[in-house]
Amino acid sequence: MVSLINNTIFKIIFLYKGNYKKSFHVREIAKLINTSHVAILPHLKELVNNNILQSKIKGRNKIFFLNLNNVLTKDFLKISEYINAIESINKHKFLEGLYKEIHNLPGTFILVNPQNIEVTLKIIYIGNSDDLKNKNIKSISDRFNIKITIITGSLEQFESQLIKQSNFIKNLLKNHIILTNTEIFVNSLYKYFKNK
Repeated sequence: MVSLINNTIFKIIFLYKGNYKKSFHVREIAKLINTSHVAILPHLKELVNNNILQSKIKGRNKIFFLNLNNVLTKDFLKISEYINAIESINKHKFLEGLYKEIHNLPGTFILVNPQNIEVTLKIIYIGNSDDLKNKNIKSISDRFNIKITIITGSLEQFESQLIKQSNFIKNLLKNHIILTNTEIFVNSLYKYFKNK
């Protein structure tokens, strides 16, 4: 029996980060998380047995998708986002400084398109822009020679943009790191995809 709490499980769940309605077949999952399809099967079986994932046959392949009717699925999504954030903070020293500056804020900080993270940071802050007034983000920008752009908006504005599915939102969903208050982001996406 495979433990339901292990790194491979959360790598699988993280594949769904941008689209909670997405489905994958076994070989696709194995390729995306860089392991063999044989090694992935017990983890998929455990996720299905615990109703985190569901499966069905499509053509000659079995596909796997999130079970959005199980509230625990949302928790697995949150944990996978936390793991991604922790790994990113450990990998990029300046993110640790940024995190220390922002971790007590009530809103959600999301890095967009983190592939260019060493040169420029585009950050979405879901919350009240007044929260940022006393934060010394400019010093982090200067110290690490990174251009930081912050876009602020309310939760209602974010959810409205999510419904519109603009190119910016699509890119955000595919390429992001949630630094703080993951619940706000995941809850909004969960609600959106569950009602879709």
